[in-house]
Amino acid sequence: MSDRKLVQRAANPRQYDGPALDWLSVGREASPSGGFFRESIATSLGNLAGRSLLEIGSGTGRLFGLFKSLGTSKIKGVEPSAKSAAVSRQLHPDVPVFEGPFEKFPTEEIFDRVVAVMVFEHIENLNGAFSRIHRCLKPRGEFHLVVGDPECQTNPALYDRIEIEPLDRGALAVCTRRPFGVLCNIVRPLDHFQEAARGAGLTSLRTTSLPATAGLIAKHQSLKILGGQPLCHLLVFARAPEEPRE
Repeated sequence: MSDRKLVQRAANPRQYDGPALDWLSVGREASPSGGFFRESIATSLGNLAGRSLLEIGSGTGRLFGLFKSLGTSKIKGVEPSAKSAAVSRQLHPDVPVFEGPFEKFPTEEIFDRVVAVMVFEHIENLNGAFSRIHRCLKPRGEFHLVVGDPECQTNPALYDRIEIEPLDRGALAVCTRRPFGVLCNIVRPLDHFQEAARGAGLTSLRTTSLPATAGLIAKHQSLKILGGQPLCHLLVFARAPEEPRE
């Protein structure tokens, strides 16, 4: 616990390139989880006509088709995994992707919307990430964040927990065995995100619990044990109107 080895593994920007994960088998648009997240985020984003969008942790670009269908005028991605970024460029050559961790993404350009789906489980410096998001948003811009439910992500009936490391204020670093390999995550209570957002000058607009859908359960029968309990949560934050650019 003292050396925080699981945190280092969870926050490793190349975790998804390692031999312990076969992420490309599940990280594509047609995967069951891809459908679940498309459905969840589409309602939240609404009509994106004329709006620019940045996706943090864009992976193979499995949400790019959704963003285009919602009318966005410009999309950019940030993806630390070389394998995923290469697939994204092949499938969506019209969408530029910054290959590297978000903390190294240039923030000179600002966007109407920023989206991050199951990405902050791999970001150690939460306050720093929210500060960068604040700088990436236009006035009145929104940040749509999907994070895993802490109880779900640590449920031994769902995932084979290999290692667990207690962190500050109820957070955990957890290494679990999934169908696609071994995955390390930083699992945090929701109030950690709310506090980091406030500290960065963002306002909370809404928080929505996302239970597993019937379609997702049909593909992953183990999710039945949740009985309607949330699988993930969608948090939406906004930058203030007419706020001076930093």
